[in-house]
Amino acid sequence: MARPKAATKQTNQAPAQGQDLQQQVAQKAYELWEQNGRVEGQDLENWLEAEHLIRQTRSSQG
Repeated sequence: MARPKAATKQTNQAPAQGQDLQQQVAQKAYELWEQNGRVEGQDLENWLEAEHLIRQTRSSQG
């Protein structure tokens, strides 16, 4: 049985939004890494901080 088109559209949009978030977090994490002197071994901390900042920005935008 075929899915309704509305359900297909919704399913296709979710991964794109997730990829967009991941891309933004990766860019921000890289910026944090550079700002913090390119210290090796801080990738997880930079990623988590970037994720927090991006999500905070998104929630304040509505």
